[in-house]
Amino acid sequence: MRSLSLLIATALGVVALATTAALATSPAQRLPSAIIMYPNIRAEGDFDTRVEMVNLTSRDQVVKCHYLKPPLCSGSDFIVRLTPNQPISWMASEGTIGAGFRPVAVPPFFGEGTLKCFVTPEDDAGLDHQNAIQGRAIVYGRDGYTESFGAIGIERLTPGDFSTTFELDGVTYAQCPDEYHFTFIASELGNPDTESEIILSTCDEDLENLLAASTVVQFQIINEFEQMLSASTSVRCYDRQVLSRINSVFSFESLGTPTGQVIVRGVSGAVIAVIVDKFETPGGAAAVAGNEPALSRGRAARIRIP
Repeated sequence: MRSLSLLIATALGVVALATTAALATSPAQRLPSAIIMYPNIRAEGDFDTRVEMVNLTSRDQVVKCHYLKPPLCSGSDFIVRLTPNQPISWMASEGTIGAGFRPVAVPPFFGEGTLKCFVTPEDDAGLDHQNAIQGRAIVYGRDGYTESFGAIGIERLTPGDFSTTFELDGVTYAQCPDEYHFTFIASELGNPDTESEIILSTCDEDLENLLAASTVVQFQIINEFEQMLSASTSVRCYDRQVLSRINSVFSFESLGTPTGQVIVRGVSGAVIAVIVDKFETPGGAAAVAGNEPALSRGRAARIRIP
């Protein structure tokens, strides 16, 4: 019965997600963008990540990227040069070196963190050429472990020269998402195959002065009986946590239903959030899937790079 209930709830969650996406006026969409944020890059132990990016315009693009990882909340930067409509991909642990007219030199990355990339337009570039890129990251692990997430896109809203300070204020650039709406699978206490995780990072960054942003993160949880519960945690630039260790309300024993809805929101600043669902298939095999949210409303943020 739990498997049937889980399938029904998941299907309803997909319908709700599609409806929300159609009606939302969220500032961050899966559209060609001037800024893209990869929520999770992992290259450690048995894990590695394939990073994908594509130029969706008919013009050459120069994209400046920054890896960011804890505990110092700093990382390496590099430049990707893309020809019209060019896709590019690399393994995080290996990076890539390309020769030719527009060379590329992506350094290796080790550990766990995020990646943020910014289109650096020419002075006369209109919005159709500044909003140019999309991306995706796929984390691979042993035994077929796979989690895949689309990069969150921030559009440039008004033309202008490139600056190393990005005002995500809803005027120059779109704002960060304010709320993330997920359907999640409740864990079973004592069963590690069902211990879903949440990945959190701050939208604000000051990489020029190496000042790490931090905020309390609130969770509003609703079970299948529409009972409302709450929990909270905190994040400093980047963190990955098991949901049921944040609060037992994310477990089936406390939630009372096999699935639930959760709204994630930063208190003092905007955050980026994705969930990694871990569950058992009807046949009892362990499975993993990236859980991407519906996005709601906007929240101002500022990113500063060297």
